[in-house]
Amino acid sequence: MISVVMPAYNVEPFVADAVESVLRQTVRDLELIVVDDGSTDRTPEILGRYEGESSRVRVVSGAHNGVSAALNLGVAHAE
Repeated sequence: MISVVMPAYNVEPFVADAVESVLRQTVRDLELIVVDDGSTDRTPEILGRYEGESSRVRVVSGAHNGVSAALNLGVAHAE
């Protein structure tokens, strides 16, 4: 299993392209863990749609603690 951990904070204009890029990969045994780092824009809404549509996408929500904390949280949720 390959786990891709993606931190996200107020990236509404870019998050869909980033998620789509990972999902286009040809590796079958892949999970995408996106850690929403307390976004105040529509990032959580956009991520929620992907989580509902693909079993390979998981969204973890956290408080705004920065990139390092978001990455550590994502790694803790990896399989």
